[in-house]
Amino acid sequence: MSKAFYPPDTMSPTDIRNVADVRRSIWTGGFTGLAFGLPCGFIAHRGLFFVGKSMGVAVKDMRGGAENAGLFDEPVTSVKDFVRRSIRAAAPLSKNHRMMFVFGGGALMSYVGASAAGKNNRYKMEDVYERGKLDTLKLYEKMNEEKKEAAKQDLK
Repeated sequence: MSKAFYPPDTMSPTDIRNVADVRRSIWTGGFTGLAFGLPCGFIAHRGLFFVGKSMGVAVKDMRGGAENAGLFDEPVTSVKDFVRRSIRAAAPLSKNHRMMFVFGGGALMSYVGASAAGKNNRYKMEDVYERGKLDTLKLYEKMNEEKKEAAKQDLK
């Protein structure tokens, strides 16, 4: 079983509820980001297609292939020429690239959504962290504290 079902004794019922609420908001934020990112990836892929089309790149050139080798052998004359050659060289219109855009957009936005939800609900967890904290001083830290206490007692 998960440790979530057996919380430590230091947690009150309110703390347990807060931890569950934060976990729930992180999951819903991730799925919301995924639901937003999948169509955004598809729209980005289609947008790249229309940018290439408006720049005068033929659809067969945007599919990629060996005929696109050596696109940058000649000097680039303008920004429009550079963008046209880049889109033609990248070949962003195959089905595999579309799936990469869709899943990449979904994964990125899922991460962003979950991270934003976690950061927005971080304040609910501060009491839990403080209450469950253990005294884990290193040996040299304990020695420094003892020296400071001895010095304070010597001054008295």
